[in-house]
Amino acid sequence: MSWLPLSFGAPMVLWGLLALPVIWWLLRFTPPKPQTEVFPPLKILARVLKREETPQQSPWWLTLLRLLMAALIVAALAEPVFNPRERLPAEGA
Repeated sequence: MSWLPLSFGAPMVLWGLLALPVIWWLLRFTPPKPQTEVFPPLKILARVLKREETPQQSPWWLTLLRLLMAALIVAALAEPVFNPRERLPAEGA
């Protein structure tokens, strides 16, 4: 694609974008991190009926943000180069 001012030094790394559905699946089925609770008995009794959070109930925007971060990491690992045909100034000149 010579009409774009963007090129990749390692374009094969972009195949890592195919891993995004796997990452989404792992985020969906990985249990959330357990929360630590302070011991006072009244706090424990007050939170007995607290709703349990599962990965399927995580907000859609949080999952989208995580997948976007993974896509940006893959794109960064592909070594993007802007204006690859432009000559760099010679050193010492």
